[in-house]
Amino acid sequence: MMDQVFTFPKDSRIYKYVSERITKQAPSEMELSETEENLILKSKNTDLSADLISDVILLFFKAKEIASDIMQKDFDGGIYACLLGAVTGVEYEKEKEYLSNVVSGLSVGSAKGVYDFLLGDVRENWHDLVKLCKKLYDQCVSQEDVLALCVFLIGMSDEIGNKITLSKEGCIFSGKKEKFLVPVFSDYEKDLLFTLSLLHPEDIVLERADDLSQNLLRTIRALGC
Repeated sequence: MMDQVFTFPKDSRIYKYVSERITKQAPSEMELSETEENLILKSKNTDLSADLISDVILLFFKAKEIASDIMQKDFDGGIYACLLGAVTGVEYEKEKEYLSNVVSGLSVGSAKGVYDFLLGDVRENWHDLVKLCKKLYDQCVSQEDVLALCVFLIGMSDEIGNKITLSKEGCIFSGKKEKFLVPVFSDYEKDLLFTLSLLHPEDIVLERADDLSQNLLRTIRALGC
């Protein structure tokens, strides 16, 4: 079978995320290299690479599009990270399934090309979602209001009883499946809040609470602990 070759924009956050995924999931089946303008993913396993590419498009392209319309107010940055994660997580699994099917049929492609030309209906749904969330966000006058909006969005998850664990080693698990910190902000606390909200948890178990700031703990507990 021919290797799948996919390009991403050269972005240190995407590089970090993809590199960690490859290292932990499939170091012998996928490799990441870079040119002056792009990151290049080469994969021997289309199922694995389609899963990874779909996540990159949703985590970085979708989140960027949402952030361009829902601007941060004068609240704590972690609260905004929660909101961005919660909005990005709406319909996530359904969109990922669609994207994986699209991507798996391409032997050569680019994330930007998929985003620009193959996501018409999906991006229309994003626009509708952003309109609704922006209207609700504009009504928020306090950080507590924004957290309440996050909890509302998290409650829209298709997954019932989604239990998230932050292990003593700092790893994130949804049930028994390991998830990966998404470096959207390149700031650990904000990235952690984005990732936890993205997963739409019903319950959050903290095995390493002593290592976290009180402000971070309060926000996590407001989300689902």
